[in-house]
Amino acid sequence: FQGQIQPNSGHLRVTVSPNGTRVDYVRAYLPKNENGSRHNKDVSATYYIGRVNCYDSLARGVPVLWNSDYSNELVYPNPFSHEVKIELNQKKADIVDIKIVNQNGQLVRQLVQKTAVPEGKYTLFWDGTTDSGHDAAPGIYFYQVYRKQTQSIKSGKLILTN
Repeated sequence: FQGQIQPNSGHLRVTVSPNGTRVDYVRAYLPKNENGSRHNKDVSATYYIGRVNCYDSLARGVPVLWNSDYSNELVYPNPFSHEVKIELNQKKADIVDIKIVNQNGQLVRQLVQKTAVPEGKYTLFWDGTTDSGHDAAPGIYFYQVYRKQTQSIKSGKLILTN
């Protein structure tokens, strides 16, 4: 076997379960290009296609968890008008639910549902749409990250503007 690894090389790993489909982008680095934060077989991005609404043509954005090298959990920009980034630090592998709720606690968007997420640092994007694919109304929302093993919930405020 012979070949050349190009910049941004990698492959997709697809895992299908009863709850949906998980797609990982696995990086390929030459040994000489590996360093403290870049390793061959790193997962650069993961996105989930849940079984609910997976064929809904109204849904515009698929939730993506991007690996990141940030040490703090940040939400930015906040307030936001089109897209907000939520950074998460997963200290150990766990089954995770991530959702957006309104001020009354009603579900607006299920971003990740009952999905095994490995240890690591991630960035999640929310495009300001509901589960039905419509734009959410301007206002105050909350993201909630539920971790099954520790039964912990982390939440934060999001302000969606026009």
